[in-house]
Amino acid sequence: MTGLEFLGLVHDRHPEAARIMLTGQASSDTIIRAINEGEIYRFLTKPCDRTELLVTLHLACEKLELERRNRRLLALLRTRPELLARLEEEDALERAKGRRREGREPIQGAVGPGERAGEGPTT
Repeated sequence: MTGLEFLGLVHDRHPEAARIMLTGQASSDTIIRAINEGEIYRFLTKPCDRTELLVTLHLACEKLELERRNRRLLALLRTRPELLARLEEEDALERAKGRRREGREPIQGAVGPGERAGEGPTT
């Protein structure tokens, strides 16, 4: 069994697992197949720097934890529709604030180019 076949098997049995491939043979075909068939998280080549490996493992664990937390939050939101409504309301307010900051909506009392506070546009 090749490493690629093994990653495919792991993906089928444990789709939530973060799969990392460490190989000494990094042909483009192998990389493409690993991504498409094994849905790998990272592809590392040998020799692998110790720091790079440790950072990759740390980030993979962090990703898994965030995914677990997101699943728990989604489950909670499904059982408490009032929380979802509140979050959607807050999100709409934040988006509206963002549009104002980006200049899509005028801010009341804002001074435009060529204007001074308390005066209209200059001509």
